[in-house]
Amino acid sequence: MFRCRGEDAWVAIAVEDEREWMALCNLIGRTEMAARYAGAAARRAARGDIAAAITAWTEGRTHYEAQAELQAAGIAAGAVLNAAELLTDPHVRAYSGFEYVETPGVGPDAVSARGVPAFGTPVPVSGPAPGFGEANDYILRELLGIPTAEVDELRRCGVVADEPTGVGH
Repeated sequence: MFRCRGEDAWVAIAVEDEREWMALCNLIGRTEMAARYAGAAARRAARGDIAAAITAWTEGRTHYEAQAELQAAGIAAGAVLNAAELLTDPHVRAYSGFEYVETPGVGPDAVSARGVPAFGTPVPVSGPAPGFGEANDYILRELLGIPTAEVDELRRCGVVADEPTGVGH
């Protein structure tokens, strides 16, 4: 992971063989490093010097620019995306990475659509997340089997709330 130009912008780079190592050294303008740090063991021993050289190059580019240049040179690389960038990333959009669910009081809300599908079966989004306290009775009474009198006592003591209380209100 290497810092790029911009606020909290990073690119992930993976070099797996000597050909990719040479391509990286050529791309960042540090051809002398290719022979000096030939072999994975030599690169591990000099990782601080190598990271500094790569960072000097990446800091002059946005994470998208670095990704594009690295990939064009045959080096595995990916811009590290923040939440807002994920919503508009063409790859994420092409693979339907998000579904939009109508959330009461909010409007359309992006929900990760991928999850971890079992045996290649997609996991559909069933609806918006419950609102604050909306599932309390279902969880406490039906799933956990807590008697109504105990649930009422939990509410009276402030252990359970159906509406936000305290800080910020």
